[in-house]
Amino acid sequence: MNNHLYTCLVMFFACIMISCQGQRASEGNEDIAIETKDSLLTISWKGHPVMTYHVGITHPPDGKPAHYRRSGFLHPVYTPDGHIITDDFPEDHEHQHGWFYALTRTHFRDSLIDFWNQQSDLGTVAHRSLDSVSHDAVKADIYATLDHIGTRFGPILEEKWHLQVLPGMDYHTFYWETTLTNTTADTLFVDDYIYGGLGMRGPAAWNEADSLHFQERAQALTSDGNTLIDGNHTRPVWAAMYGKLGDDYAGWAIIDQPGNINYPQPVRIHPEMPYFCKAPMVGHPYVLVPGQPMTLRYLLVTYVGEPDPELLNRLTDRLPDAFSPG
Repeated sequence: MNNHLYTCLVMFFACIMISCQGQRASEGNEDIAIETKDSLLTISWKGHPVMTYHVGITHPPDGKPAHYRRSGFLHPVYTPDGHIITDDFPEDHEHQHGWFYALTRTHFRDSLIDFWNQQSDLGTVAHRSLDSVSHDAVKADIYATLDHIGTRFGPILEEKWHLQVLPGMDYHTFYWETTLTNTTADTLFVDDYIYGGLGMRGPAAWNEADSLHFQERAQALTSDGNTLIDGNHTRPVWAAMYGKLGDDYAGWAIIDQPGNINYPQPVRIHPEMPYFCKAPMVGHPYVLVPGQPMTLRYLLVTYVGEPDPELLNRLTDRLPDAFSPG
């Protein structure tokens, strides 16, 4: 896709999002603010935080092993009414970090590489550089480069990452684009496995293992009408998770985009823990050969209340063609 076409599509995307929410952009840039402090990049809208990206390494809480340290992920992510909808270093699964991307079961030079489960000490993902940050009256854009690192072999994958943030009164939307390139001389084999890819970890209020903060278990809904009980490893275009936060309900959703490998990708919905991921490797092993980039695109949404299938279907119907690789 050439740069001119991409710019046009980004503006088309922004107009659709504003139209869907029935709200008008401000005339100036004062509504959206970007702040970098203590290696954390935070985007705010109308004085309220929308999300934070971890530029520097974030270390686990006292008493947790150092191998859980991580950079290059989003947390906290907020709903429009200010609820934190993610968790970091959650009790019982400290290797899950807000919204993050990592592959789980891969093979490289006949060795197992796991970039997801840091406790295995086989690999991790780390922020390398913040390439560009900008905003206008409608949106904010972050471009960054991350490394997917094998403990024995060093960097294996380069990830060029773009997040476009479009805040709103009714819901916040996030256009997530990841381009993975194998920078070595050898193929990385991504095995058929039950999870991996773009992971989303829900808040402590939905985590039964966190006795201090737990309220009730999360629920799930997919575009095919499946739930927490029967949605795991189905292939919906969109999937949503939601639950109780204080006195309210809130949640997030992910919409798959045509052009993604194995579209619509299987979704890993954990039956007990508040997380899921879009996992294209389920039933579909693939390879990342040297020098050939693979791009993945998703639309993420945070909202108040229960998921609105009409809204999610409307976004699904209107947006995918604009962001298919062309």
